[in-house]
Amino acid sequence: MKKPLLLLIALFGISNLYAQNMFIRTAKNFTNYDYKVDNAAATSSPDYRAGSGSFFEVGYSPSSQDNKLTYQISLTYNEFNAVASKDNSSYSWRTRYAGLQNLANYSILGFDNGISLSLNTGVNLGQIISGEQFINTQYYDISDFKEFKGVMLQGIVGLNANFDVTRKVTYSVGCNYSKAYNNILDSESSQLAMNTLQINCGLHYNIN
Repeated sequence: MKKPLLLLIALFGISNLYAQNMFIRTAKNFTNYDYKVDNAAATSSPDYRAGSGSFFEVGYSPSSQDNKLTYQISLTYNEFNAVASKDNSSYSWRTRYAGLQNLANYSILGFDNGISLSLNTGVNLGQIISGEQFINTQYYDISDFKEFKGVMLQGIVGLNANFDVTRKVTYSVGCNYSKAYNNILDSESSQLAMNTLQINCGLHYNIN
């Protein structure tokens, strides 16, 4: 885990030499687990409900010749948490992922007062840092469970509003929806999907 993360940080640092815009972003994730088991003999699944978690991001936008289309490359920290209940038992999951994210942003509306709207879509490749599950008061380390380990592929779509604070500083607020899958889970027997609604805000600094 440490070597891939250090490699991502090194690549990110080198790429910053060609950045046009640096940014930081924080958010709140609201995640619901969708766990499907393809087994006729399986018992009924728990009643899953959304849990909340944190999100942090630091990244840059490379120089672009298109004023409407921009790209964002970033390092991310995601918490995908959820809760559930079944019969007289309660369940909770807390997972933390480090990832590399690549988004494309397309400006759909702009105003003379410095306010603009943009659509974004992209992917995040994440790997679990730590994970825990509670069944009532019993604790389990789930970092090595097949549902969570390996590369997590997260597809993202969203809408952002951008506000120019100064000529070089922009403030953004946005809403993203994503669905994440684990790439090593045996889809023929079971599949865990993490459906997340994210409310975010960020600061962008134009270094040119």
